Amino acid sequence: MKNIFVLILFVFISCDWIQYGEKNNIGNTFYFNSNSVDNSNLGTKEKPFKSLDYLKKIKLSNGDKILLSNGSTFTNTIELVNKNGIEISNYKADSIDKLPIINSKGKIASIFIENSSKIKINNIEITADGGGSNKFLHKKIKSDLRSGILYLVTDKKLHNNLEITNVLIKDIFYENKGFIRDQKEVKTPNGTQSYGWGIRILNLSENGNLENITIKDSDFINISHTAIRFIGKRNNQFKNINILNNNVFKTGGPGMVFNSTTNLLAKNNDINYTGSNDDSRKWGRGSGLWTWGTSYALITNNSFQNANGPADSA
Repeated sequence: MKNIFVLILFVFISCDWIQYGEKNNIGNTFYFNSNSVDNSNLGTKEKPFKSLDYLKKIKLSNGDKILLSNGSTFTNTIELVNKNGIEISNYKADSIDKLPIINSKGKIASIFIENSSKIKINNIEITADGGGSNKFLHKKIKSDLRSGILYLVTDKKLHNNLEITNVLIKDIFYENKGFIRDQKEVKTPNGTQSYGWGIRILNLSENGNLENITIKDSDFINISHTAIRFIGKRNNQFKNINILNNNVFKTGGPGMVFNSTTNLLAKNNDINYTGSNDDSRKWGRGSGLWTWGTSYALITNNSFQNANGPADSA
């Protein structure tokens, strides 16, 4: 009986000390390949995880990397809540050059971030073509939505450094194909229904904030509302924002909106066919770029073409 107890204790301790991923200079690197034949792997480059479900088993810490293999398609959300120093990127497997895809159809976002600093996202493709109501809705968000990348500030802390580079966000819709919006919807100030957004950054805290944000070298194609939208606080504005070398094509709403920001640089962006109504799920009203309650903004060397819609579309 004593020997059995010792054996069970040994197995328990051994399982508790399983080492996932591979060591890097600061933390650990976890590899994911949806084409892997074995879903019991340890997240190494040679034996990658098959599903993003394995992130639930990993306690991410500063310096950790989540690497998705080229040619893979994943269907779960990557959630970073109260995490610092995390990078999400790709790696090349089997000589495949196509970027990995996160398809978050029916989910709140492909990448959901809350109260986190030093986050880097690069070399990823994101899509979410419909799915309707989310199973998960944050208690502080008043209405349902779908985003490629969603960042929320909900605590009282100051968070720093969000960098998004070389990301393709395309076909982001809340409703399924065939949904037809009421014709009066396009005449409302921002839409009253649920939509899909490219990157949406919200401050839902009275005292917390996010500073030093960069979105660059990325493409936004066929979004039902706005490609990039910031909504800060008038008394606690998002600070130090660089929006560089991005392409926006056929959004149902504006290309970019910056509400309550300070120190904004928007440079070398190409924004075309905002307010697009080529899909009945789109809002159909959009300007190229606009600011609201924003101070110290430099908008230079951008291209704005083919805006469409009623009222102040421009």
